[in-house]
Order: sequence, then C-alpha cells, then structure tokens
Amino acid sequence: MTTEWFQPIQWYTVIQLIHGAVWPLARSLFKHLPDQGYALSKTLGLLLVGALSWLGFAYGILPHSPIGSWIALGAVAIASRGLKTEPAQTDMRRSWTARIAVEGLFLATFLGWIWVRMHDPDANHTEQPMDLMMLHGLWNANTFPPPDPWLANHPVGYYYFGYWLMLTPAKLAGIPPALAYNIGQACWLALLVTGCFGVVFNLIRAHGGLTSALWGGIWAAFLVAFTSNVAGFLDANPFRKDSPVDTGWWWWKASRAIQDAGAAGQSVDMITEFPFFSYLLGDNHPHVLAMPFSLLTVGLALNLWFRPRPSLLPPQTVPNFWIRLRLAFQSWPKVFPLGWTGVWVSATVLGAALAANTWDFPGQWGLLMGVAALAWLRGDDPFPARLRRMLPPLLILALSITVLAVAIYLPYLLYAQSQARGFRLNLAQHTSLIEWLKVYGFHLPGLALLAALGLAGIRKKTLNASAPLLFLLLLAALGAGLALAPEVVFVRDQFETRMNTVFKFHYQAWLYLGLACAGGVGLVWQHPSRGLRAVSVAVAMAWMAGWAYPLRALDTKTAHFSRTELTLDATDWVRSSDADTWAAIQWLARQAAPDAVIAEAAGESYHADHNRFSSLTGRATLLGWQGHEVQWRDARYGEMARGRADILRALYSARTPILVERIVKDWRIDYVIDGPPERLIYGTSAERPSNFDKALRLVFEKGHTRIYERRP
Repeated sequence: MTTEWFQPIQWYTVIQLIHGAVWPLARSLFKHLPDQGYALSKTLGLLLVGALSWLGFAYGILPHSPIGSWIALGAVAIASRGLKTEPAQTDMRRSWTARIAVEGLFLATFLGWIWVRMHDPDANHTEQPMDLMMLHGLWNANTFPPPDPWLANHPVGYYYFGYWLMLTPAKLAGIPPALAYNIGQACWLALLVTGCFGVVFNLIRAHGGLTSALWGGIWAAFLVAFTSNVAGFLDANPFRKDSPVDTGWWWWKASRAIQDAGAAGQSVDMITEFPFFSYLLGDNHPHVLAMPFSLLTVGLALNLWFRPRPSLLPPQTVPNFWIRLRLAFQSWPKVFPLGWTGVWVSATVLGAALAANTWDFPGQWGLLMGVAALAWLRGDDPFPARLRRMLPPLLILALSITVLAVAIYLPYLLYAQSQARGFRLNLAQHTSLIEWLKVYGFHLPGLALLAALGLAGIRKKTLNASAPLLFLLLLAALGAGLALAPEVVFVRDQFETRMNTVFKFHYQAWLYLGLACAGGVGLVWQHPSRGLRAVSVAVAMAWMAGWAYPLRALDTKTAHFSRTELTLDATDWVRSSDADTWAAIQWLARQAAPDAVIAEAAGESYHADHNRFSSLTGRATLLGWQGHEVQWRDARYGEMARGRADILRALYSARTPILVERIVKDWRIDYVIDGPPERLIYGTSAERPSNFDKALRLVFEKGHTRIYERRP
C-alpha cells in the first residue's frame, strides 16, 4: 500500500518535470492567451515528449526504453529553453491566480480519481483487458511497427498512439503497465479538467474580469468531465419508485440513450457515452485518451483568434490569384507564433488525432481552418474583396498543415488498418426529439443563452470578428454539426449501422458543446443586465442536476467504497482469484523474451479470462480476441489469421509428439500454455498431456497451470 501511494507521487513528479521542460515553448506558443498556455502546457509537454520518443523509436534513433524517454524529455527541454522566445502579450504577474487554480484542479482531480481507482482497480470487464493488452504490448515492443500481442507476426492494427502517450510518463517514472493503467487514467482526467478550465478561462479573461473567468472555467470542467446526460439523471433519480440505483450495472443504460431499428425490426443501441461514463467504466480507449489533446487544438485556435493582427493577406493591389497564392505560400508560417517552430508544433498537435483517434481529426482540422478563415475576414475593406484575398492563404494553410501532420505521423499511417468501408447516406434511422433531450437536455439552456447573446450582438452590431462570443458560437456550431452528421451520413463498417459514427461524433460534440455553454454562462456573468446574470445563474444551477448520476454511480461501481485491500494494480483480480495462473504469468513475464510467441487458447471478445498470458505480458499469441481483431482489420483479418484457429485446435488435440513438434516449429511458437481455458475450449484432459511432455520441455508447473517450451 505504501509503495503504491508513492508511485502516484512519482507520476505526478514526472508530469511536473515535463511541464517545466516545455513551459518556455508553451509560453511563447500561446502568448496571446491570458495564462500564456499554462493550463495546456502539461498536455503539450506530454504530447511532444511522447511524439519525439515514438518517432525516435520508429526511425531507429532512440531505444524504446526509459533511457529513450528521458532523452526525448531532455531534447524537448533543451529545444524549449533554446528558443528565441517572443514577448508575451500579457503581464505574467496577472496570471498567478490562474496558475494556482490550474495546479489545484489538477492535483485534486488526480488524487481524487486515484482514490476512486484504488476502490475499483480491476481491468476485468468490457474492453479493459484489451486496453491492458495494448499497454503491455507497447511496453515490451522491441521492433517497429509495434507487434500485435493478439496476432503474432503482425503489427498492431488499431490506433495506438494514445496508449503510447500514457506509457510515456510510466517509462519515465518506472511504473509498469498494470499500475500505469489506473494512475494514467487519473492523470488523463486531470488533464481533461485543467484543459477545459484553461480554454474557457482564457476566453473570458481576455475581455473580462478574473472572477467570471475563474467560475466559467470551473463550470466548463464540471460540465464536460463530471456531468451526465439527462438519461443518466433520470436513471439516478432517487425519487422514482422504480429507480434502479444500487442494483448492479444500472448506470450502463445512460450510455445507450439512442435506439435505432434493426433490419428485423429489433431495437439496436447506439453508443452515447460521455466522459464521466467512460472514466467510471474504466476503459482506457482511444476516444478517452485523445480528448485532452483535442483541447490543445482548441487552445491553438483560441490563440490565433486573439492574435492582434493575424491577417497576413496579400495587398489589395495584387489582383492576380496565382500571385496572391505565391505570396501566401511565402508568408503562411507567420500565422503561428514562433514561425516554423510554431508550425511544426501545431502540426504535431493537429496530427496526433490521426494516430490517437482518427475520428477526431476532421473536427479539429475544421475548427482550426474555421478560426483562420474568420480571423482573415477581419478588416475595413469591402467583404467581397476580403473574401477574395482570404482564399489563397487559407488554401495554402489547409494544405500545408495537413501535409505536415501526415508527414509527422507517417510511421503510423503506413501500417494503419480500419474496418471503414466508405460512407452511406442515412435515409431511415433518425434520432427522435426525446432521444435528443436525453442526450443534450442539460446543454439546451446554455445553447439558448448563447443564441440570445448572438442575436443581441447582431442587433446592436457588437458581434465583431474578434469577440469571444463569436468563438463560442463557432464551438457550438462545430459541436452541433458533429452531433447532427450521423443524421445525414455514417461510416460503413462491419456492423452496417451508424453506431460507431454516432458514438465517435457525439463524444466530440459533448466536448465542444460543453465548452461553448460554460463559456456563454461566464460571459453573461459579466453582463451589466441583472436579469441576464440571473438567467445564467439559473442555467448553471440546472447543470447541478447532472451530478446526481456521477455521485450515485460512483457509489454503486465502487461497492460503496467498501474495498479493504486498496490497490492500483489493474491485474489484482487475477492474483486474488487464480494464484496458479498468476504465478505462471509472472514467470512468463520474467523469463520470455519480448518477441517470444506463445500458444494459448484462441479468445473471444469480452472474456477477461481468455488470452490472459498475452494480455498481461505483452508476448504475442497466435490468436487473441477474434471479434476485436476483425473489427480493427476487417477483410484483411481473414488472410492474416488464416488457419490459426485450426492449428491451435490441432496443437491441443494432437495425438502424437511428432505433430506437436511440427506445429511449434512451423509456427515458431516458443511457449505453449496449458491451463483451464485451454482444457475448457479444446476439451483436453486436466491430466498432464503426454504428447506435450515428449515433444516439449516443461518449464513451469503450479496447480492447474503449466508452461511448455519448445526444445532447441
């Protein structure tokens, strides 16, 4: 217990070191923000150190080890402090309150969620074993692209960059994946909270008072990270006579608030997760791991928005489109602070979505380009002239930043696979009004308040191109567009429904709509009208109803915080329930080479007791969770996995030692696992299989679990 409390301290110390290393760069990159990027600097530093260590590993420059991670951290620190920094636009002495608020929010969230995870540490349900497999596989990878522990001799087919970033502080702090799973989750929640706070704080503080900026930022953090949808509130309502509170997984239903009709008329659940549900569930999935880094793009866009004169347009005296295009190409890097350094950092931030959660990239790209377009439309000359002058630099910016982002993450894109099969118009399935209210009911008052402010600004002609309100309206429009997109079109996949599109787009919409609503309330708090201020207070108070679900769901999920043996070890469930298997897993993790291939029973998705050896050691097996592998790879999976299921059945059912020897030699299997799952799936006897004894070498035996090694 004492050691496990010390490891979060190690993690926190590493995060602070990363923050210190990148702070000079962040201060110059976000120089137009009132806090100079302080709230986003931890996230930026983690991304840059992780990306540099990953690129170094991909190109054979850095080892994939703690040494490689420390070299990457040192390189970021040296480059950051060696920059020719630009003078800040704000007085640093004015931002100390924001810095204290950021550090307080980060530490409180980090330690608070550490306490939650200690009462619910086990990664033994839904897709947690898959997430833990990814962490162990990347931790032990000694070749690039990283090998897939569930499909030996093939690279990972899933977007894995978020897992890599989570392992970056783990490598630096010397914390193994089983502990990094829960400590990293607490860190990611803290990064999400401080990032939301920072965006809205800066937005309001740039043109308003400190108090309203602080409260607006705090509301943004709570609305995005700690508020449920209306469906969750209805399920958690203690006044309902049929309330399911405190009975099993009642809290799951809130993540399936939209239902479509299947081909046979049955109801098909659409996934409507929101951040708190994701953290409560405990799946460290790409959509969760990528969200804090989405806030970096929002921060870059806001920094560009507040740039005093971001318009680097060709002079009006240049009438030729191609000449304007050439001039725009020469000057577009000046759009970003720090010139080319800012360009590369911005491309790294934007492109991270490609490798961490590809679904996020279109929205972030659209936000950055939309802000650039609106910023370039400022000016006193006639609108048509400004529009003509804006198009060349906007085209150059869009093309150049996209090409750079793709170039930076090319090592991932070269091996990426997907089940996407194109697009399909949605002609039949649409979300009902009741379902919309169940998902976004808490956002509607805030959006209505934003709309009222926007209409008032248009009437009074105060909605100028640099107004914070216009940025909030842009965020709201982006969120609404993402939420509405599945009503029109969806990405085809093996499910042949719009489930994944609803899931991925609505998850992003939650972030942008939450920021917009909280920012609108913060702006109204500094409005001279007492009536409007009263309305904003009422809206904020209404959001507090969304806390009923988190409070009651936490109590249920942690069994009323009744666990006595507190731990952060995500594998504790194996150790406490199956000592024999746990001892075998520990032996294999110590003795097997990182690139060793093991044979264990082919697993089925969502079965935590399947493929435990590959999941918890990172050593590759012939066939893991088959349902998930086919989701990642689609049609290519059939060729990649051809014959593996049959060969595993032949291995465990072999009648002669010669057949066992031939299989392990042909498939280059180093270790064969013989335990309860293998006997259950393949119907073999619990007695020692004589053919294994004759063909292989028994290297571990305890109780019902044995490990055999291929003879030299």
